[in-house]
Amino acid sequence: MGQYRRKIEKQSSKVAIIAVGSMLQMAIDIEKKVKEEAGIEITVINPRFLTGLDEELLNRII
Repeated sequence: MGQYRRKIEKQSSKVAIIAVGSMLQMAIDIEKKVKEEAGIEITVINPRFLTGLDEELLNRII
């Protein structure tokens, strides 16, 4: 994971949410609701820090 301390909480291939701090639980809840209602899986990423741009991660999820 390189120099960045990110954590991919849930991985999919079509949609991604990057959630920081208190927004993480909301993103996880949204992922579950969208999966139940629309059958769409969402990648949920917790970057843990907002300093720096993790280009490796962004390129992987594009």
